[in-house]
Amino acid sequence: MSEEKNKSVDNMEKKLPPQFIPALRGRKVLCRMSDGRPLNAVLAGWNAYEILFDLGNGKKMLIFKHAISSIEFTESEGDRGGPGTFR
Repeated sequence: MSEEKNKSVDNMEKKLPPQFIPALRGRKVLCRMSDGRPLNAVLAGWNAYEILFDLGNGKKMLIFKHAISSIEFTESEGDRGGPGTFR
């Protein structure tokens, strides 16, 4: 029975969509807020509900994901590793 449970867990793991935020960690991004304001910062961390941006000069900003409209970034030459990978 434990083998069946392991198979179902493996199948669930394979069906997850690609995660893009982890691939952007430590990179400079342009975050557009829902009200249109731009935020140029380095993506420092995240959890299920929030994203932490490093603004430089020791300043950080914690923003709730629902307040973000889009996150723009530039791919470099070595970033074309396939879906969900940018490094």
